[in-house]
Amino acid sequence: SPRTGEEGASIVGRTLADMGLKKPELVQAAKDLVAEVESDPSLIHDPQLAFLKSFLKAFRIPQIDDESDDDFDDMPDLEDVNPGMPGGAQPPPPPPADESEEEDEEDPGRVEPDEDEPVDMGDPSVEVTDEMREQATPFKMQAIELLEAGDLQGAISKYTEVIKLAPSALAYAKRGAIFARLKKPNAAIRDCNAALSMNADSASALKCRGKAYRQLGEWELAQADLAAGQRIDFDEETEEVNKFVGTKVHQLHVRKQKRAARDKKWREEQAKRQAAGSSTGAGSSGGFPGGMPGMGGMGG
Repeated sequence: SPRTGEEGASIVGRTLADMGLKKPELVQAAKDLVAEVESDPSLIHDPQLAFLKSFLKAFRIPQIDDESDDDFDDMPDLEDVNPGMPGGAQPPPPPPADESEEEDEEDPGRVEPDEDEPVDMGDPSVEVTDEMREQATPFKMQAIELLEAGDLQGAISKYTEVIKLAPSALAYAKRGAIFARLKKPNAAIRDCNAALSMNADSASALKCRGKAYRQLGEWELAQADLAAGQRIDFDEETEEVNKFVGTKVHQLHVRKQKRAARDKKWREEQAKRQAAGSSTGAGSSGGFPGGMPGMGGMGG
């Protein structure tokens, strides 16, 4: 039966301990992280877990060195024996995905996830007063000037001062848009999340976050944000991105359908092989007329 998140986390924790991790806090942190993600799989898209998402996509379990298994050399590997197949033969693996199921072309708009330390996020929940807004105004003007001059890092620095003094959905969205221009999608998403926590209908934050998801290749998340932002405040430039993302989402759905059909066909074929194997096994073990050979005179 499927394991719960707590059970899975416990297994991972014990395995890490058996492997020789000497710091109990690392094992506990791994257990907690696994439990959190298993209880809410959408957390894997959180920018703070970008490192984990990249790891899971790239990681391949290494084969164990055969020399370490001397005590079990005479035992067959479980994966090499299938009791439902004639002679314990292994059924063929599922067919590999064909080329039509892969990404259609190189996407120059895709970027690697940024893993920089987050900049100062201020406090989106603070009650901003007129005095605080007045203190932040000079920094806001400087940020606009630097942005117009092409000094993106300088503009980020000034918007950070604005956010520290008088956080607003617009200030977060503005800084997030600059991060997106610098190809730092995770930083952009953090700022947009903060903006949307203050104003769920911030079109600029929705469109900015959608473009950041587009940079990460998170097509369905990008489409949801871009469409929502466009419904609030339509613009042609964002619509071009939205159309491109829509094409990618369609391609993604087609690939999923093909993969599902292929896997279904493979499962049906495997079920037939197992049924045939079971029939063959039953016939060979119980097919002696009159009982076991050499035992016909027994019993009366």
